[in-house]
Amino acid sequence: METLQQKRVVIQAVKTAILLLFILGFDFSYCQTIDGQYRSCDPSGQSCQSIEFKKNKFHSVYAGDFGPKVISKGYFIMLKDTLLLFHDNPKDDRKMTIEKTEKKTDSFGKPYATSILLEVVDNNENKLPGVNILLRSKDNKILKGLTTNDQGATEITLSCFTEVDNVLCSWLTDELQISVYNFIGYSSSVKVRLSTNNTKNSTYGGWQKYLVKEQNKKILQLQDIDTGSILMYSKVK
Repeated sequence: METLQQKRVVIQAVKTAILLLFILGFDFSYCQTIDGQYRSCDPSGQSCQSIEFKKNKFHSVYAGDFGPKVISKGYFIMLKDTLLLFHDNPKDDRKMTIEKTEKKTDSFGKPYATSILLEVVDNNENKLPGVNILLRSKDNKILKGLTTNDQGATEITLSCFTEVDNVLCSWLTDELQISVYNFIGYSSSVKVRLSTNNTKNSTYGGWQKYLVKEQNKKILQLQDIDTGSILMYSKVK
């Protein structure tokens, strides 16, 4: 059963799509439909995407040659030869600031140091020891490497002259980048959740526009309207 929020998303998606297509001069008398499961892989077969269309919803799974499977879902509208996908994914809740206290400053108003107590857990809140923690500059040059202890934690201390711009937490096939900008001058406690089951939800909340080049019982060929790239899908069922 759909929630009120889900219904609002659908309604807003429909309004946006209809307004856009009206502006572009589409003929609304030519409506099409699409359903079933489709699959597309790169020439090497290492990166694949499967997508299922059912009623007005879609469910997509992308599996690359590295990293966990990324799941995305949402709503779609197909009018004439244009397919619009509206992604309705949850916010990224893998980083949580537990505590944040402002540090003392020197006579020039600069903080003496910045400290971040970082705790890393898995999907079930189990502490993860041995997670790689990389302190990186703006151009992602590695300045220092740390690992979490037996309790899945490590403490990061930065001087007021630090070149560290972001922290990369990496475990097996999942990783998360944290900007330190909002933590400068504070003593903070941060919890990070990384996936250990080789799947994670996409946090993309935008929409995509495709031109349907060909659609039959065997294939679905789409062209990304923004980039011009061609996507070829084979129908699974």
